[in-house]
Amino acid sequence: MSSTVANGRGEVFSAGPSRQVVLNSREDLVRFRMQLHVLRALPPAAIRIGTGVALAPDRASFEERLNSLYSDCGCTAGSIAATATFGSATWIARAKRTVGFTFGLRTLAAVLATALVGKLAGLTYSRIALIRLVRHAESSLALEGPNGQI
Repeated sequence: MSSTVANGRGEVFSAGPSRQVVLNSREDLVRFRMQLHVLRALPPAAIRIGTGVALAPDRASFEERLNSLYSDCGCTAGSIAATATFGSATWIARAKRTVGFTFGLRTLAAVLATALVGKLAGLTYSRIALIRLVRHAESSLALEGPNGQI
């Protein structure tokens, strides 16, 4: 269920992901986790926890964390890395008496490279954290009996 938004020209488009993934059993969690091990971009989706998954009272926070990790694009980590590199280059430039054109090009190349590495690191962290979160939910369901009893 995604909401729609109209822009100023009268065009209507989807404001959120149009695909919903409902995890309703331990088998759904296992299947979902196996899909996360493939190195590819994740399609936009909203992850929901079905009624078949008993996760105690923290269902909403679990679902929020699941969606946050699933939709993370790595931009925050990339921007932090690029800002740190640019700040370091600025500090080095202030310490030098003269700064040439090549220093500027090297700085630009370093900022772009660290932004890319930071983005990849952010994506990797989110994917690993998502797999661990789903695995934790699987293990908590494995401890419960068929009626949600431990």
